[in-house]
Amino acid sequence: MAELHAQLEKEKKEREAAEAAKQEAIRVRFMIAAKRDATSTGRLGGLQTHINQLKIRLDENTQWASLKKYCKEHKLDVKQYATPKIGMEMTKLCKKHEIEPKKEDDINYGSVKAYPVELLEEFFSNQ
Repeated sequence: MAELHAQLEKEKKEREAAEAAKQEAIRVRFMIAAKRDATSTGRLGGLQTHINQLKIRLDENTQWASLKKYCKEHKLDVKQYATPKIGMEMTKLCKKHEIEPKKEDDINYGSVKAYPVELLEEFFSNQ
């Protein structure tokens, strides 16, 4: 009888140990899942910020244009040798309106100035 009681006690302790191990495994899984969620949320927040920045740049790109881009979009025949002179005139026009031209990346020249589309329209309407 004592032997049976000892056997039952041993099995009970083994079940308790197995249950404790199971609970610890569940706790660790939840902790890992929480860390993954936090990491994913952080990445998602970073991606959302990047998307918002791209939207702003895209919006700015519709409001600003380089001479090359503007002439291409409006099918204006401006010779390449004339663009530096036009660029100087556009810079003067920007200063008159207290606007600073922006720099834009360009495949051919590295970087070029971009001007507000409204000022480009004003300039070319007077030509």
